[in-house]
Amino acid sequence: MKESHLLIWASVVAVFGFIVLLLAKPDVSPQYFELRGNITGVRERGTVTFVEFVPNNLEVVGFGGLVVEEGEAVLVGRLQPYRGRVEFVVDEVR
Repeated sequence: MKESHLLIWASVVAVFGFIVLLLAKPDVSPQYFELRGNITGVRERGTVTFVEFVPNNLEVVGFGGLVVEEGEAVLVGRLQPYRGRVEFVVDEVR
C-alpha cells in the first residue's frame, strides 16, 4: 500500500472516530456525587427548584417537585453542562 493511501485511510478513520466521540459524549455525568453543606435559600419556578448551597459555588437545581428545606443537608446528584456553566442536578436530598 502506498504511503498516500495509508495517510488517507488514517485521516478518514481519525475523523470518523472523532465524530463518534462527539455523538457518544453524555450530557450528564454518569457518576453520582454527594455535596455536604448548608442550604441557605430555595426558589421554585414551575417544576424546577433552584437551591442556594454553601460552600460550593455551583448552580444547584432539582426537577420534578423536589422537596428541599433550608439547613444542613447532603445533596446527591450529577454534574451537567448548561449554557457554558456546570450545574449540579439534584436527585435526592438527605
